[in-house]
Amino acid sequence: MVGNEGNILISGDELNSLSSAGDAEFSLARDLSQELLTEDQYSAVGGKEDTQVFVITLKCGGQEQTSFEKITLTVNITGTAPSGDLYVWRVDGDSLVEVGPAEYDPINGRATFETDHLSVYAVNVRSQSSDDDGGLPTAAVAAAAVIAIAVLAAAVLVMHRRKSSQ
Repeated sequence: MVGNEGNILISGDELNSLSSAGDAEFSLARDLSQELLTEDQYSAVGGKEDTQVFVITLKCGGQEQTSFEKITLTVNITGTAPSGDLYVWRVDGDSLVEVGPAEYDPINGRATFETDHLSVYAVNVRSQSSDDDGGLPTAAVAAAAVIAIAVLAAAVLVMHRRKSSQ
């Protein structure tokens, strides 16, 4: 299905199920009002200047359809090409649900991502959060610490055995 600002790809089985519910009305529109997200939400996704917000709806037989097994959404990205990897968030009331990265096609200016829900989405280059200082992941640091402790313990044990055998 194609909307003004992009398209949606739904599996054949789900599409057949939806078509039995009645006529389908699909809308994928860009929110230009900048009023669908709170200031905190805009801040979390990189600010108002660069965030693109899309409202995606599908009605079948007058009933809004929101949940799916898996759908692929493609949205048109306007303005300057992103200078980093695009990331997608779903707006859920006053909170944000991380959807994940989007594949960006610089030739067509489109971002594609997978989800299981139709709603309001924010797309922007993912900024580095204060929790992520760009260093090593916590699991890698913990594993290195465990290995270092094991090596140190083995060295102490070897030295202790040498000393007691003399």
